[in-house]
Amino acid sequence: TPAGAPIGLGDVGTSVQFLRSVGSRSTFALSSFYLLIAADIEGRNECSIPGHAGKVLQSQIRFSSLNTVALACRKAFDHGGGLTGAAFGRMPDAVLEKHAEYWSSRLGRTKEDAYRALSFLRTFFAKCSKKPDALFKDGTTLGRRIGFIKQYADRSAAHLSLEYYEFDTLDLAHVVAALAIVGSIICSFDNSTPPEYFNQ
Repeated sequence: TPAGAPIGLGDVGTSVQFLRSVGSRSTFALSSFYLLIAADIEGRNECSIPGHAGKVLQSQIRFSSLNTVALACRKAFDHGGGLTGAAFGRMPDAVLEKHAEYWSSRLGRTKEDAYRALSFLRTFFAKCSKKPDALFKDGTTLGRRIGFIKQYADRSAAHLSLEYYEFDTLDLAHVVAALAIVGSIICSFDNSTPPEYFNQ
């Protein structure tokens, strides 16, 4: 099977499809984060199923939710080629201009607004879509948290590992909030999602 973006998408198609995938994964990450908090065994939320079976269910939901958030983060901020954050972060201005035309033609938004949003997203993904070690050295709090969660995704969520990772809810909340903001920008231009969509 060929690696990279599907054949025939072209630069604009790659740009559009990458951002759509991030918009989709942002909703998965946000809803999974809420499930993660709700299923906290140490928290105040008791499972409606009593006893050991309820604890097992909470643990399963928490484990699955954490892995969903981690894999969504890893995919959105992938540092490889193809449909990745790093590739989008290198998109030339000419591609963003055509992408902005596409967005503005669909929903009646101005091309200038669409281009500004795309320029912001390109800068954001260029900054945050690096290998974990580079993100750790970068110095930003969000970058380090993305690097840590990507490392968890690579070593624990995507593969069996004996390595232990300790997460603070704030680490995850910061990354999920960033994804939700990015997802909200994308959805507002790409499919006319109402501004309150992610709040709902």
